[in-house]
Amino acid sequence: MSAYLQHEERIDVFSFLASFEGICGLLIDLDLYVFNKAGELIDCQPIWNGKAAVALSGKELREAQIMIGPPISVSVRRPIMQDMIRDHHGFEAGFSLVPEKRLVELSTVPERIWRAWQQSGSLNKGRKALGLLDGFLLW
Repeated sequence: MSAYLQHEERIDVFSFLASFEGICGLLIDLDLYVFNKAGELIDCQPIWNGKAAVALSGKELREAQIMIGPPISVSVRRPIMQDMIRDHHGFEAGFSLVPEKRLVELSTVPERIWRAWQQSGSLNKGRKALGLLDGFLLW
């Protein structure tokens, strides 16, 4: 799927793959934050089963700064900035691009980081209704 900006710059949907040290996945509410080189938020998408999809131009992707972290409350009335994500134990992810598949592989989130998310209470609350929430779960 592609679209074009006013400057004729192609926009593609890229799949971002997240991995976590020591386990195959987490049932923690996490978001993927994509910032431009000026530190302004371009997009924020939920990570589900280790994947998120974001529409970006090639230039935006080349200059992107990627972070993973717990969702920021919608009640926050100021722009989401990188420092805000860092304050919530966010992880700055390096990445490599597989252009022919429009796939972005993110660097592995260290165990000490995802354990901080676990302790911060950002478990996926939507799982509770399914009876799957017992403190910390893997998928």
